[in-house]
Amino acid sequence: MPLPSQMRAVIQKRPGGPEVLEVVDMPVPEPGPGQVLIGVAWAGVNPHDISQRKRGSPPPGHTPIFGLECSGEIVAVGDAADRQRIGEKVCALVQGGAYADYCLSDACLALPQSPALTERENGAIMENLFTVWFNMIQIAGLKPGERVLVHGGTGNIGSTAIQIARLIGAVPYATVGTEEKRAIALGLGAERVVNYRTEDFVAVLKEATSGAGVHVVLDPVAADGYAAKNIDLLVRDGRLSYVSGGNGATVPVSAIMQKRAQVYGSMLRTSELSRKMKVADEMVPRMWPVLGSKIKPLIDCELPLEKAVEAHRRSESGESTGKILFKVR
Repeated sequence: MPLPSQMRAVIQKRPGGPEVLEVVDMPVPEPGPGQVLIGVAWAGVNPHDISQRKRGSPPPGHTPIFGLECSGEIVAVGDAADRQRIGEKVCALVQGGAYADYCLSDACLALPQSPALTERENGAIMENLFTVWFNMIQIAGLKPGERVLVHGGTGNIGSTAIQIARLIGAVPYATVGTEEKRAIALGLGAERVVNYRTEDFVAVLKEATSGAGVHVVLDPVAADGYAAKNIDLLVRDGRLSYVSGGNGATVPVSAIMQKRAQVYGSMLRTSELSRKMKVADEMVPRMWPVLGSKIKPLIDCELPLEKAVEAHRRSESGESTGKILFKVR
């Protein structure tokens, strides 16, 4: 069937809070060389979407349409060699554009959906899996037998990190903000979960590890005041990997030097396509066979595109557990 000329898409009127989001009609994009066009079924809400909205613009050269992951069906291709992919059900990691009826993706990052998951669940996995593998496995080098602290254990990144750490034979610990979330994180496989509102996570986890601490801290939150605590909890030569820039948290240089700590930061969205493909080449063979059994996305709720304001408000409220999804079609 011929594609429509126009589609719904979520953009922003100006920098600001969730209220600046709006659904507008925009032209359906055409795939260029190395690209496919996906008819979006589900799209995930991620922290970088919130950062983009507050900043007021995407990275240079990226679409103003929000959204970094989706699931759906390939409806057009940019290369004749990919014509056999039309009609294929895929889940995709994209540079933007997923909050829409149609979304462009690099063909190599539009992966076949896992048959062990629903299309809805496939729409919730790509940003989590790529980000955790990139930051916790490739950058921080978490190994079997090592201990890792995951902040925000029931968030998008944290919930996936706990499961992947357990899968590779590491021992995951987590922080959360409520007793309900503590139970969820334990259910995901965390060895010990600390309610940061009522407990000192450094004291609790030093006691839990007989004073040894952890080898890796994965911090998707970068809360003010956490940097020194993260370093304090690390073993000597431990690794701290930041997924978020946070709110201008200060870096404790002296403590880093004393611990010989390695501190990493990354931005997967603006990384080279070759770097993303390296993640896929390592991650997909390990993850796809266990999706649905040992690795499963934690989903908070689903909303229509027209509820984008509500979706961002819920994401920022701290009340969500797991991924907020848009049901696009």
